[in-house]
Amino acid sequence: MPAQQPPHILIIEDDETMLELIERFLRRQRYTIAAAANAAAALTAAAEHTPSLAIIDYMLPGEMNGLELLAMLRGRFPAIPTLFISAFGSPELCRTARNSGATDCLIKPFDMAILMARVDILLTHNNHHD
Repeated sequence: MPAQQPPHILIIEDDETMLELIERFLRRQRYTIAAAANAAAALTAAAEHTPSLAIIDYMLPGEMNGLELLAMLRGRFPAIPTLFISAFGSPELCRTARNSGATDCLIKPFDMAILMARVDILLTHNNHHD
């Protein structure tokens, strides 16, 4: 019986420091990671390797913000859980993200232990519905 592949997480974050922090933390938890700094790179990465989970920042450079990217990913991969993150800490933005298809929402700054708990819950919940 082949070994089960670790979950593959797509992180879309334009802040290089934050991206590296999240990526390093999740790699330590034995996840495989694809990192993208903008929507176009994220869509390419998702097409190359379907993610188990997408972590999407609201503010992205280029023609698409995180909500628009969320809609595109939802259209292409409707079953993938998504964790929306934003430094614009308004409950309205989280509500909008959830109404747009985000599975969960975190406001920056957040503790990596909180991120890990949310990632675990989203991946576990999704595995029970496959």
